[in-house]
Amino acid sequence: MSRETAIIAYVCDTVRLRASVQETLIKREKLTDEVWEEGRKAHALGGAHVQQFDLLRMKLRRGDTLVVCKLFVLAPGRKDRHKRLVQRVNDLIEAGVHIRQIKPPMTTRKTADRGKMLADAMGDLTRVGWHKSTGRPRAERSPEDVEIIRRHWKSAEHATDAAALDAMKRDGLKDWTVSMIIQAKLADGSRLFGPSGRPYTKRKPRKK
Repeated sequence: MSRETAIIAYVCDTVRLRASVQETLIKREKLTDEVWEEGRKAHALGGAHVQQFDLLRMKLRRGDTLVVCKLFVLAPGRKDRHKRLVQRVNDLIEAGVHIRQIKPPMTTRKTADRGKMLADAMGDLTRVGWHKSTGRPRAERSPEDVEIIRRHWKSAEHATDAAALDAMKRDGLKDWTVSMIIQAKLADGSRLFGPSGRPYTKRKPRKK
């Protein structure tokens, strides 16, 4: 009796693309009800810690489809990410497992998509950096973050930058500060958002 092919989604929380955003996009696409999230549970196999992805890889068979929001989430962590991404992608393709990316929509079923998916993912990994001054991860610009910031940043609904940022956080924005929003730049060096023209907070009245 032949086994039906499975469609399984994989989620891994990253600074660039939060797990909550990935889960929302996957549910919106209605591609699968089975979602494996990295780090949700700790697994031990033979006394050693095993990543969720490794357990998922054992389950995937030829003809199955692995769904990810962005291909780069297959390489979590900070060390050897580019190498690990290439290894995982090649391993899945050689095993006959298809990879389907949601944003932008591409699939390894199409030969023309394979190279672009990997090239885009390598670029995404390269753009993930660290602040030299603080050692904190930079806030990365996911499409969802940009949409939230643009909705509030110059809206007349907010009297101050601090109020606008609070509204963004309520809508799901994480790891951004007012300074980061102002300083965010496009590839050509121009400002993505720029100053809002409002004060950061309400000015206290001067004492007479």
